[in-house]
Amino acid sequence: MHNNQINRPLWHFSYSYIEKTGKFMSDLNINKVLVIDRSARFRRVLSRFFSQKFPNAEIREYEPEKGCPDNTFPWHEFDLLIMNFKLGTNGNGLDWLRICKTGTKFPATIVTTDQGHEKIAVRAFRYGAHDYLNKDGLSIPLLEKSVHRAMNKHADETRMDDSQLLQSKLVNRVKLYQRLDDIHETGALLLVSIDGFDEIHNSIGLLAADDLGSHVADVITESSAAVNINNAEIIRMNDDTIAIIMLGTENDDVYTEFSRELCNKIVASPFEHEGKYIDYKISIGVAFIKESSHGAKTNIACADAAVRLAMENDENSFVVFGGDAQNANVADQKLVLHIQDSIKEDRVQPFFQPIISVSQATELLDTTIYQLRTKLIDLNGQLLGYNDFFPILKQNKLVKNLDFWVIRHVIERLHKIKIDGQDKTGFLISLEEESLLGKGLVKWIDSLIKHFDDPGLASSIMFEIRSEQFIALQDNVLDIMMGLRDKYGISFALTNVHGSSILKTCTHKTSFEFVKIPMYTTSDAGDKAINTDELRQLIASSSEQGSLTIAEKIDNADYLSTAIECGADFVSGYLVHPPQEDISSDYEVVI
Repeated sequence: MHNNQINRPLWHFSYSYIEKTGKFMSDLNINKVLVIDRSARFRRVLSRFFSQKFPNAEIREYEPEKGCPDNTFPWHEFDLLIMNFKLGTNGNGLDWLRICKTGTKFPATIVTTDQGHEKIAVRAFRYGAHDYLNKDGLSIPLLEKSVHRAMNKHADETRMDDSQLLQSKLVNRVKLYQRLDDIHETGALLLVSIDGFDEIHNSIGLLAADDLGSHVADVITESSAAVNINNAEIIRMNDDTIAIIMLGTENDDVYTEFSRELCNKIVASPFEHEGKYIDYKISIGVAFIKESSHGAKTNIACADAAVRLAMENDENSFVVFGGDAQNANVADQKLVLHIQDSIKEDRVQPFFQPIISVSQATELLDTTIYQLRTKLIDLNGQLLGYNDFFPILKQNKLVKNLDFWVIRHVIERLHKIKIDGQDKTGFLISLEEESLLGKGLVKWIDSLIKHFDDPGLASSIMFEIRSEQFIALQDNVLDIMMGLRDKYGISFALTNVHGSSILKTCTHKTSFEFVKIPMYTTSDAGDKAINTDELRQLIASSSEQGSLTIAEKIDNADYLSTAIECGADFVSGYLVHPPQEDISSDYEVVI
């Protein structure tokens, strides 16, 4: 009778019975819990539950009738939030979560519903919830496990890049481009770089480093007021860069005066963390916006070139772009040297993004697959993203150097993994056109395998080949694929497949172990989502040929649910799991 009672719905448990449940939650540090739910009965049950499990914890109830809390609400004071999906006439819990959650300062979050719903669950995780519970049939053991999962996942967020924060900054970058394209008046774009940000991040942690960015943004606001600029638009582009758009004056001296004021203000406004002042400096690039030079890409490229020149100085400094491309050429030549040295000196930072299984067809694979991505580290310790370095690599025919570095890194890592007895790991590596020409790729892999004297290492590698490159270089690519498959058991993935005709053309003479299908394509006209029927047909056609399908660019909940409904075998994207600095065998992703 005792065991049967344990699995009865939570509503049937009395206060006295809650006392008799296990104590395995005692290792969690929960001091303050916030409950947002229309049901007074459910709030009382939760209050009793937490008062027994954590006698010293404060339980606070927030009535949905008060409306969504404003930006002064102290979310950071709570360790755990339990919020219902339905909040009456004041919206729903997911909308509140989307509006209010800005990073890991938000508490661990469990979203509850009165009736289970798959799409609500998907959206809950998309907006940053750490677990999802259906009240119908909820029991004490289920609630305990949910609290454990939510608290543990929240703790993990403080040890890796905050995906919600990353998403917001990706959105900010898009907004910046859109805003610049909409400008039809004279002004200036300023990019403010926090130099050495990644080193600071590693030293003081993610949250404190993010606070540094907010601190610099506050100083920017103060500086604009000091020079009587009242219409500055401040946009946090990414962790280390803040964009400023200033409009409404044709006097270029105003922008140089502001830049000089900001450099001085930074010196006078030190950033303090845990009682210590953190040393940092800024570099400012100024690009004038003229009606004749309209265009986001042009303005950002000019400001970025000026920033790179400003970084050469040892103190806070600014450089105004000259407007005749001379500054850009000088900066780009220096950047080329930085990039060359980065690859030669192993100043390359790999990132690993798990590819998540969502179908039974992948059960026999028994391998954790990671998409490998890279950033370069310049001489100032700054991380250069793909959009910063790849155009320079391509222009100077250095792409193959990076491809070969990645292959060497992966084979070295696979060798170590095998020694450690953890050989169920695979890596997706993208190959660029330079690497697909000639026989250099095969010779490079031969030399690496010979060095480690273990041909089996390469069988955990999956090379990605874009459909357009396969079509253009078909004969040479087929030779590479046949040779590496037969010799080392290397697999291949066809990527950028966004139409049945492309799939048919590329699989006429060969097959691929994997087919990657983007959930949207990007052009000058904007993003265009793939047609659901087309996606379903692509997945079905790939499966008929024995290929496993990967739906990529999963950037929102609709893409995720569509990919699963259409039968994709794997999903990949920032929503599902952001890139991380190392591989892990114990992460958990809930779909």
